[in-house]
This record gives sequence, C-alpha cells and structure tokens, in this order.
Amino acid sequence: MRSPFAPIVKLKKESLEEAQRALAQIVQAITHLQNQITQTKHALRELSMPQVGVGLQFRELLLYRGQLQSMLKIQTQQLVAKEHEKNLAQQHLNSVMVEFEKFQYLQTSQEQAHLKALKKRDALHLDEVAIMGYNLQRES
Repeated sequence: MRSPFAPIVKLKKESLEEAQRALAQIVQAITHLQNQITQTKHALRELSMPQVGVGLQFRELLLYRGQLQSMLKIQTQQLVAKEHEKNLAQQHLNSVMVEFEKFQYLQTSQEQAHLKALKKRDALHLDEVAIMGYNLQRES
C-alpha cells in the first residue's frame, strides 16, 4: 500500500538533501577563506623591512604591507559573514530535518496501522476457515 504521505516525504527528503548541500558549500567556502587568511598572515610574517636601500623600495614595501593588511581585514570580515551564513543554514537544515522526520513518522505509523489491520483481517479469515473445516469434519 502506498501511503498518502509518500509524496510529501519524498519532497521533504529532497529539500533536506538540498539544505545539506547548501551547508556543505558554505563549509567549503569557510575552509577556503581560512586557507586564504592563513596564506595572507604567512605573507605578512615573511615580509621584512629593509635596513638600507632606496626610499622608493621602502614605500613600495609599506604599500604592499598595507594591501596585505587590508586584504586580511576583508578576508576576516568575509569569514565572519560566512560563519553567520553557516549558522543560518544549520538552523534551516535542522528545521527541514524535523519536518522530514515528522512526515516520515506519519508515513511509518500509517503503514504499521495498515499492516496491523491486514493481520487482523487475515486472522479473522483464518478463524473462519478453521470453523468451516471443523464444521465440515463434524458433519461427516
């Protein structure tokens, strides 16, 4: 027997899988941003100021250092935004999962009730057959 909840469960499962994919993409983006931040921090640590040299080189180095620092700031802001987006996606996933489990439970409950009714009907039929067999045996 096909439950009337089956199409709903199928749709809820698809939305659950979509929410899981969205969360996985956000986690992947967070990992990518964390790697970028690590690389930028490493580049800043490796940057050394010249002790002697032309003033123009010193200015270029200061400009490059400023660019790295602003890039680090932007990456950090993007990371914070992605973390917030991840939290929202996790909340959405949890709510979608609850909906899916609710309809799956309803479907399972209905299927179990149907099986119970079938077993009861089969038991009644078997009782009738047994009574008929007993009556036939008694008449002979």
